[in-house]
Amino acid sequence: MFRVDSSTVAADILRRLFLRFDMPTTETTKRARTFLSSPVWLFVTGVAVAAAIAIASQLGTSPGDEGLHLLASQLLKHGKWPYLDFLYHHPPVYIALNAVWMFAFGESWRTAHALSALLTLAMIAVICEFTYTRLRGTGWEVPATAMTALLVGLNVLVLQNGVSAQPFPLTSLLSVVAFRLAVASPRRPHTWLPFWSGLCAGAACLSSFLIVTVPLVLFIWLVRNCEANRRKHVAIQFLAGAAVPAALMVPLFVKAFHQVVFDLLIFQLRHRTLDGHWTAQDAWRTHIHTVTDWLGMGQGLLFVLLPLLGLGYLLGHKPFDAMKRSEFYLCAWLGGALCAWVSVPNPTFPWYYMPAVPFAGVLAVLGLLAIHEHLLRGGRTVALLLVTCFVFSYDTAKWLSIFLNDPAEHQWQEVDAIAEEIRAKGCGSLYASDMRVYFASRCPPQPGMESYAASWLSSLSQTKADSLHIVRQDMINRKIQAGDFSILVLNSYDARLDNPTLLANYEELRRFEVHTLLVSKRR
Repeated sequence: MFRVDSSTVAADILRRLFLRFDMPTTETTKRARTFLSSPVWLFVTGVAVAAAIAIASQLGTSPGDEGLHLLASQLLKHGKWPYLDFLYHHPPVYIALNAVWMFAFGESWRTAHALSALLTLAMIAVICEFTYTRLRGTGWEVPATAMTALLVGLNVLVLQNGVSAQPFPLTSLLSVVAFRLAVASPRRPHTWLPFWSGLCAGAACLSSFLIVTVPLVLFIWLVRNCEANRRKHVAIQFLAGAAVPAALMVPLFVKAFHQVVFDLLIFQLRHRTLDGHWTAQDAWRTHIHTVTDWLGMGQGLLFVLLPLLGLGYLLGHKPFDAMKRSEFYLCAWLGGALCAWVSVPNPTFPWYYMPAVPFAGVLAVLGLLAIHEHLLRGGRTVALLLVTCFVFSYDTAKWLSIFLNDPAEHQWQEVDAIAEEIRAKGCGSLYASDMRVYFASRCPPQPGMESYAASWLSSLSQTKADSLHIVRQDMINRKIQAGDFSILVLNSYDARLDNPTLLANYEELRRFEVHTLLVSKRR
């Protein structure tokens, strides 16, 4: 009886598939292959990715809690401190950087997006440098580096969230820099690289606790891969570096221990569903949709299948020396641990997964190398890269099409229009359920109203809410009914718009796509 090798059959099917896309060996094809292996291709790719991210940063997309982070940065710039003066349920490093940026370039969502775009481009440059140096000498270093830039830079998660005013561009850059410093450390044992790696990893954690797996994985890898007689020294260096950003939190802990603990820990552990404002069913529906949504995207499938193929290539063929293989395995541990960790909070959201993209991108390129070397036998490079780019770019083009054709996606343009209306009327006493309105209009919220999410914590007593700088929704509604606000900006789906008794003292000035603007009849 004949035995059929399934891997051989699969490889033969793939080779026949790519034969359909392959072009005859003509002078044009040879020139294309030469171009794909030249630095010019790398330069063209870099310019294209930089242009795409720069344009995306100014389109006006607004995912996640941009308003919360921008308002906190603005308040910090004007002398108010998170936790001490207002509730901010995230670590402070990102808003501190953003506040400094605002001092230099002004208070605008466009400048904040520009900062995020620069951070994201720096992250792409660092991960591309790693890919290039690790594949140098294989003849694949230029195509692999260019594909890393494309797979990471044109990823929908990156184009949406890597240019927004959220901590994730900063955490992604710091995580990749910490990784790059860590993998350089075993080759340069008598340096302070573990300290600087720990510093970057610690700073990433103090930008978002969703990155907490990065310093843990890097610490274990460094201790396992350094010289046996230097393990204690390396461990101390890394921990000392990670402790430096944490030390900056000490004054805040001393001055407002109760508020810091609540904002950073208790809020996230006990109040993520906002005390029933999100029902358990809605939270789980959002959670499951987020975790499984990648199944319907070509990019998601590529970012799972290609890294798995790359890891199989490392395990089966051992194409590099032991240290290089260990570095690629580290990419897998970092990306896998990040994805597993951010899948724990309920609900979770797509932008939480962005910091895992650069590590998955490296492994995806390794998967392409495996296809090129062992399935296509070193040929059909042009066809392989074109097919990958086509499949990958489909989701990017689909996202751009949705954005251009759906007015609800143009939220910053709408917020800017609302801010103009408010400035024309005068700030007065403003209440907005969207924190971006406070930021864009430069009309600060009343004390305790700096976080819309926190206002739904109905389980807190009035005394405790006051100590945490929270005005609950029941108190806000009483103020609305009493006509204490001169201007209201509510989301168009807000149930309060259907309550004429509550809004008896207000009249609708203008209805937008996503928001409704009301003014007091007493003005």
